[in-house]
Amino acid sequence: MLSAFQVAALARAGGGNNYVAPPTNHSSTGSTGGSGSYHSSGSGSVFFYSGGSHGSSGGGSLDLSTLFFIVVGGLALYLLYRWWAGRNTNAVELTESSQAPAPVDQGSVQEGLMALQRRDPNFNPSVFIDRAQATFFILQNAWMMRNLEPARIYLSDGIYRRWKLQVDQMVAQRKRNVLENLVIGGCAIARVSGDANFDSITVRIDASAADYDVDDANKVVNGDRKPRPFTEYWSFIRSRAARTKMGEAAEITQCPNCGAPVTISESGVCAYCKAVVTSGQFGWVLDNITQASQWSASAA
Repeated sequence: MLSAFQVAALARAGGGNNYVAPPTNHSSTGSTGGSGSYHSSGSGSVFFYSGGSHGSSGGGSLDLSTLFFIVVGGLALYLLYRWWAGRNTNAVELTESSQAPAPVDQGSVQEGLMALQRRDPNFNPSVFIDRAQATFFILQNAWMMRNLEPARIYLSDGIYRRWKLQVDQMVAQRKRNVLENLVIGGCAIARVSGDANFDSITVRIDASAADYDVDDANKVVNGDRKPRPFTEYWSFIRSRAARTKMGEAAEITQCPNCGAPVTISESGVCAYCKAVVTSGQFGWVLDNITQASQWSASAA
């Protein structure tokens, strides 16, 4: 398994700076438009004024009307504070609830895996999880290097085009995204589904890293080097007619159609058999990445 695999300086592909804490970890906040869970606590104080005796004898004394306005004003401020504190707490709870990773329906997952294995006896869930983790790290390296070519075999055409656009933008801006001490803390199948044409498996990945941007002089221009946890859902698709080959490993080193060493064009065409091997027709390809907040909202 690759769950203990660490890479010193990687970039987070597809996730940006959208941090979401796994349920067993501390919450975190994101940067640069990211989202996260916030925990806050606070206490308020009400100040009372104690004046001298009432009457006309003391210069420091207060008349009844002044004292009345002080008491009423203080009470109004206190009630306003309590309203604000309650509103803020409700907002925090709503944010945490909407962004917490949704629980996995294990029964549905097992039912989906069994149906898939009946059609494809060579399919192995453990090997698939290894493939998902290998894809995760290979893509992070490619993203950091601003060169998606080494990861092209793992990507569907749609997600490749989206990422290529972002890579081109980073090159134009003379910066790159970096993740230090990227570690996967957990990886599990969260959903198995499909239709008449494609099977789909979504893997939940709990990871942590320090996420920041650097310019071409390697100067930090955004983010920080404090490690933060995040959760993402990586969805893979494959043609319903495809089958797992014997000995299929986590990393893809051969064309899934002809078995030649992986040499494909930007459009996903194998240099040897000329087949489009990134369509999912011959094997699993990554088709989408969903942040935990979005996943929870869609699962609700």
